[in-house]
Amino acid sequence: KITVSKRMPDGTLVKQKAEPGMIRPYDLSALTEGRIRVKAECFGLKRYQPGEENLAGLADCIEASGASKLEFRETDISPFAEKLREGMTAGRITQLSADFCDASEDAMQKMASGIESSSLTRFEMQMLNKGVGASLAGIIEALPPSLTYLALDNNMLRDAEKSALIKKLPDLKALRHLGLGDDEIKTRDIQQIASALPASLETMSLKENASILDEGTLA
Repeated sequence: KITVSKRMPDGTLVKQKAEPGMIRPYDLSALTEGRIRVKAECFGLKRYQPGEENLAGLADCIEASGASKLEFRETDISPFAEKLREGMTAGRITQLSADFCDASEDAMQKMASGIESSSLTRFEMQMLNKGVGASLAGIIEALPPSLTYLALDNNMLRDAEKSALIKKLPDLKALRHLGLGDDEIKTRDIQQIASALPASLETMSLKENASILDEGTLA
């Protein structure tokens, strides 16, 4: 559900409804310079590595779109971290997905600050920095109690990140889905996770965690 507003050479403003995939034909420079305005419930970027000349304009465009749901995939989200922090803190962004993306340590800290003050209901961060690099512990510690959907699959979680998750889970009293597929979860981990799960949880994904033995499954 996208509304594209384009100002014509004669000064008239034309509004057009478009599906998400139809935004691609529009010229990026016109979008980032504000000559095309987009209003959307969901704004997504996939496999996008913006040039320096487009960064500020694109970040402003995402904010101006009014989207409450943002989806990034295979994109460096570092240039957008400050706008994400502001949007989450202000309550404008309620759903955030950053799958198979890259982020600097500074960007992670900014996002954690925004997440902590947010009212996020859905948060997905799968295979950040190709599963290596900056720890997710700060992000996990910042997760708000409003979350109903959390997916951290394919991150090869380290001990500090698992400990942060186990400590945080009891506070996520609205959580209905938890995704921990391919996260290096072992039998001892799942036993601790199981004891920390909130009563609200309905589904949990543990696929491709080969180190979970039978007793871990029973937990």
